[in-house]
Amino acid sequence: MPEPLKADRRYMPGLDGLRAVAVLGVVAYHLGIGALPGGFLGVSVFFTLSGYLISDLILGRTAAGEFTLRSFWMARARRLLPAMLLMLVALMAWVTVLGPRQNSDFRAAAGTSSIYINNWWQVFRKISYFAQFDTPGALNHLWSLAIEEQFYIVWPLLLLVLARFVRESHQRVTRPRLGLCILGLATLSTVLMAVLFHPGSDPTRVYYGTDTRASELLVGAALAAVWPSEHLRLPVRAGARNMIDAAGAIGLLVIAIMFLTLGDTASFLYRGGFALLSLTTAVVVASLAHPASRIGPLLGCRPMRWVGARSYGIYLWHFPVIILSTPDGSVGPHPVRTPLQILVSFCLAALSWRFVEDPIRRGAIGRLREQWLGPHRARLFDPSPGRVVAVCVASLLLIPAVAGAAGVGVRGDSETAGLELEITETVDGGQQGEPGTTDVTPGKPTTTVLVTTPSDSTRPTDPVVSERSTTTACTEIVHIGDSTSTGLIGKKYLRTADAIPAQYTRVGAVLQHYEIAGGRSINEGYRKARPAKRSAETWQKKGFSGCWVLALGTMDSAAVGKGIKPGIRARIKMMMDIVGDDPVMWVNLKGRRSGGPWGAQSLAAWNSALAETCAEHPNMRIYDWADDVKPSWYISDGIHQNSEGYKYRARFIADALAQAFPAATPGTPIHGCVIRI
Repeated sequence: MPEPLKADRRYMPGLDGLRAVAVLGVVAYHLGIGALPGGFLGVSVFFTLSGYLISDLILGRTAAGEFTLRSFWMARARRLLPAMLLMLVALMAWVTVLGPRQNSDFRAAAGTSSIYINNWWQVFRKISYFAQFDTPGALNHLWSLAIEEQFYIVWPLLLLVLARFVRESHQRVTRPRLGLCILGLATLSTVLMAVLFHPGSDPTRVYYGTDTRASELLVGAALAAVWPSEHLRLPVRAGARNMIDAAGAIGLLVIAIMFLTLGDTASFLYRGGFALLSLTTAVVVASLAHPASRIGPLLGCRPMRWVGARSYGIYLWHFPVIILSTPDGSVGPHPVRTPLQILVSFCLAALSWRFVEDPIRRGAIGRLREQWLGPHRARLFDPSPGRVVAVCVASLLLIPAVAGAAGVGVRGDSETAGLELEITETVDGGQQGEPGTTDVTPGKPTTTVLVTTPSDSTRPTDPVVSERSTTTACTEIVHIGDSTSTGLIGKKYLRTADAIPAQYTRVGAVLQHYEIAGGRSINEGYRKARPAKRSAETWQKKGFSGCWVLALGTMDSAAVGKGIKPGIRARIKMMMDIVGDDPVMWVNLKGRRSGGPWGAQSLAAWNSALAETCAEHPNMRIYDWADDVKPSWYISDGIHQNSEGYKYRARFIADALAQAFPAATPGTPIHGCVIRI
């Protein structure tokens, strides 16, 4: 908290230090610094700290007879809106003039951020917090500010009602009873989170929901009821002082452990982990807020106070800076780019504080109004809260409108711009999420639809080969893939002759069905994508009995690496149970990342599980893409290919299918699970 302007509010430097810890954790997480996988938990720390400070302010001024909703909401608007308006205007100018890779959701994101409903917009749009390959919007981080602002609007009213409810006959509020009531509300929110969370599914709904995250703010509010800052006095006994310091030190240690060990999809977080963090943060806040604390001055040293006072601006600016200055698909820290991103973020936050935030909180708007209108007319035109909010919202809503007129939101055509993972694509142009049937012949467009009935003739016989086969017995196939397959069929990356439909036709698979969607795994579907197992079940129910090509596992490896169940073998078994005895060829994985959920170790574990499963299924083959792919074929995300890579991937998958299930020729039977080109 910046130093208060009024003498009746005591400055607590340790809380600014805690703000610094929280925002630095969030920045580290968004920069992809692997040492802090739980840096995103800094938002939780912010929530609890905000709940304490706001409720402490409301209760203190209510007790003194100085609180009005008008003054509270005006103060919040002055504190939050100008800095956000500045950031949105600057972002609009950047993307308009320089035209970087921003997606078409920019206008909606700006509008919903302007009126602080961005979190629910992302929930309803199914914008997954955990679909890491999806190109992130520069405003995605504003979901947390939406939750806080919604809390600021509703909580003063509810708190005053609760205070009246627990008021005793002598007209005094019993603070412990009030604290218990607030803690009860926090418990309800925690229970709701646990009920709505389903292990193995995308937890974005409970992560973004105001109802499920309110518990963290309410725990801070409960602390304010029983630990009012204005009642904390010196001196205290030596034993009490030691307890205050010990509690703060232990709490900081627990927060540090959670920052260092918990990933963003750990089931523990949604089954009490967030509640534990908020309670721990409340203990730390209680320690740092007390004037007897010796930890407070240490954590609130000058550099940490500087960062803490500007933490709002740092939070606003850092994510757009990271997104707009990071090459498409690049992840993780960079020895040059990352320090520059931090420096630019801090400089922008410092400028925002120096020229916008601090002057406005010191009354700059009122002084300007008097300067322009004169003292008498300025008083006549003193705006009501409704007018202020209406003007601010109207101004902010102009941003996405102007951005739309300027053409903001057009994704570039660079072949290294990454894949649009939210698109579910079927080659035949059928309805999204429904199976497509395509008859592909050389020189023929891939939009011709044939309604066919699968027959036993489409299944390969037991083949024997004397040399590498160039023709497959699989005349009909279903290709189910994730984002690593989208570049195989789109004209954006390949000429028609090089795309996989032409390659499958070349080896004899003339009837092709595609179920390809980015951001999908076997068991999970992000945004509009269906889980791969649902696609397979659809085809099985239609009576399909041809061959299957499964290019999956990228998101599964990441999900398992982040603690989402089921495990790797169970996921592969799901697909094998669906395809049954049909011939199936899997494409294994390889990437260029050294660590993390998509690192070499994680993908190698997937490939090992495929090999183990193949040994148990005589109808299964594995194309060893990991052995063929070259480093020069990757784009900068280390997972997807460039045009050259997709050209060879399409050719090699088709060739592997011909070898895995060759057309019957005289010779010896094919043996072994792994197919190499």
